[in-house]
Amino acid sequence: MSLHIKHEERSLKVSMWGNVVMGVAGVTTAYLSRSDALMIDGLYSLVNFVSAIIAMRVAKSVHRKPDATFPYGYYAHESLYVLFRSLVLLGILLFACFSSLNKIIFYVNGGEVTRVVMGPVLLYSFSMVLICFSLSFVHHRNWLKTGKQSDILQAEKSAGIADGFMSAGVGGALLGVGLLSGTFLEGMIPVADSVLVLVLCCFMLGTPASLLRKSMAEIAGKSSDPDLVKQTRHAIKSVVDSEQFELIDFNMTKLGRSHFCISHIHPKGNVTAAELDSVRAEVQQCCQSIIATPISEVVFTQYKAF
Repeated sequence: MSLHIKHEERSLKVSMWGNVVMGVAGVTTAYLSRSDALMIDGLYSLVNFVSAIIAMRVAKSVHRKPDATFPYGYYAHESLYVLFRSLVLLGILLFACFSSLNKIIFYVNGGEVTRVVMGPVLLYSFSMVLICFSLSFVHHRNWLKTGKQSDILQAEKSAGIADGFMSAGVGGALLGVGLLSGTFLEGMIPVADSVLVLVLCCFMLGTPASLLRKSMAEIAGKSSDPDLVKQTRHAIKSVVDSEQFELIDFNMTKLGRSHFCISHIHPKGNVTAAELDSVRAEVQQCCQSIIATPISEVVFTQYKAF
């Protein structure tokens, strides 16, 4: 087992148990306090728990060597995991938004709503913030140890930070609702919990939406970071260009932690198979010197890709 797998597994195991504690605590406190916002916070943690279990399996699969079933490796599983995780989180947040809007409309039309019991909120909020930021620190440290190659740990770190801010916001806002008494906003107190859910959902939508956009771009085959493409192209060109060969085009896409590098090289004259193999090996070595997990393909042609 490689060190990268060990770091990922260690981080995800800690995340799994941490999110179990937070999820159960969130749902229990939501029941005791009658708070929809705390229920959303607890469900968010339970989703993180299930995601950590799936992520552990994905982390193992992406390190498997290419075979007849997946000739280019299992790296796409990482992007698919991030896509799945983002869609689930977006679904929960959108459901919470619509539920809160429905509750506010019901109240505005004269309906009675249950007020939040503040007793257990402070202890819950403080505990959850401490756990969330501790988990994010663990994920960040292990992400650095993987050479910043694990999209899984990066997603988990972002989720932990977002969850921590959400818990802090929920606790602080609920405890501050009493300050509205005697002000022109006093009429909002019965639905302050629902308003808070809407604010939190708007704040939280950015993280899963960003991860969703990134994973969809990778799966669709969007080109990698322009600076990285330029750096790799320049390195290959300095090695390949000679009296016999010329690099005429280079493209690179990212999928999970892998980069698919395609070099279009023009043989200027008659060359042997051994010389072609030698150039291919030089290109592969060049890509490996810049990218941690490259998949290099060399196309010998006189035409550019586009």
